[in-house]
Amino acid sequence: MTKVNAKAEAPSNEQLMQLILSLKAENEALKAEKPKVGISLSDKGGINVTLPAGKGSVTMHFYAWHWAKISEMKNEIDAFAKKNADKLISEATFRANKAK
Repeated sequence: MTKVNAKAEAPSNEQLMQLILSLKAENEALKAEKPKVGISLSDKGGINVTLPAGKGSVTMHFYAWHWAKISEMKNEIDAFAKKNADKLISEATFRANKAK
């Protein structure tokens, strides 16, 4: 069995610093990315809607009849939101709480 020289395989300080800098740059680029937003068709024949949520995104999956029912309820949903506006969380508050 051959002994491995650990010192010969260890990265230099310069290599480690380059790695740290490249990871920092990658991290900043990822932070700057806008969350995904869009509509797509699922493998199961439903409709996916992707919206921003916190630092990422969330995808909601419904079938066409779900969306039809939600659309029919638009006025009711709007009235409910207006009636309960004082209890609903704003996007700014949501993001602030998510950051903690």
